[in-house]
Amino acid sequence: MQAGAAARKRHIPTLDGLRGIAALLVVFSHFPTLGLGAVLNARVGDYGVLLFFVLSGFLMGYLYLDERFDRQSVVSYTAARVARIVPLYYVVVIVSFVLSKAIGPAFVNHMSDTEFVRLLLFAGKITVFWSIGPEVQFYAVFVLIWLGMASGALGRLSWLVGAVLAAALVILAQTRFPGVTVMSKLHIFLAGVIVSQLFVRVRDEGSELAFTIAQVVALGLVVLIALPDPPFAELFYPPVAAIDVKHDAVFGNLKIVLMIAAILLAFTHETRFSRVVLANRVARLAGLYSFSLYLLHEPVMQGVTALLADRDVPKLVIGVADVLAAFLVSAASFRLLERPAQRKVRQLVTHWTDRGVVAPPP
Repeated sequence: MQAGAAARKRHIPTLDGLRGIAALLVVFSHFPTLGLGAVLNARVGDYGVLLFFVLSGFLMGYLYLDERFDRQSVVSYTAARVARIVPLYYVVVIVSFVLSKAIGPAFVNHMSDTEFVRLLLFAGKITVFWSIGPEVQFYAVFVLIWLGMASGALGRLSWLVGAVLAAALVILAQTRFPGVTVMSKLHIFLAGVIVSQLFVRVRDEGSELAFTIAQVVALGLVVLIALPDPPFAELFYPPVAAIDVKHDAVFGNLKIVLMIAAILLAFTHETRFSRVVLANRVARLAGLYSFSLYLLHEPVMQGVTALLADRDVPKLVIGVADVLAAFLVSAASFRLLERPAQRKVRQLVTHWTDRGVVAPPP
């Protein structure tokens, strides 16, 4: 693969909007913890994380699986993944640790010294940070998937068999895997990878009308999922007999995972409907800032709520102020830290490549 080949793949704007929806589902799921009441279903944050994981699997499969597997490709891939996650994640974790010492247990991201070390190793489990570990670990697993798919017909067959067996193992033994490991969520990422390969093979098939109908149904499902008390609630939110620390009722439910994968597949095809709903400027900006929004919304919203709660401000106004503040801080984070860091890492890789540290493709 030539350097940057993956970046030249056709961009799918509607996926930016889906990523924004995933982030907002998580944001609104935390309203009850701020004393603002449930705007959406209290468990809808699980679906936001689930959608993030499926999207991650899809994007890795879409961007890389049909590209050449060689040293330069893997280095470029690794640089892109590190640049995407590590700089902002480490900054937020370190700042949260400092604030934990200054504010104490009342801070939403409060962590002990041990938890701080675990988070630096992508093995922590507090607040939203828990989901970053499985994501980073999947990036490593994906290299093996990529290698298998690049090994000819036999390799692809072996990968498919291995993927099915791995997914079956995860489903059958999900309660035995720690929730912060990729093995507890591997079936979700693999669902996204499979959707990417379906998309590559059928993207020019079907009519716009058919895909529009599928997208209307998919959007309707998202609305139902988000409702505080949705019809057929047990289908979307299976009851749990005990404390579901790892949220296996959603993450471990294969039917729910396949439903989210189907929603993603519907929106991989651009239609006039999808462009209006998910490729509008607001939706795409939410997607662009989604990682910053995901990591930063809780402390920002906690601070704004604390500032306004003692001023006899209506909860509705506080909620709106919380979301706007989280969005603005995330926009600043993306433009001042996240994007510059991504560029810097890629520049370093290009510099190393030019110096021969990474061998050029033959």
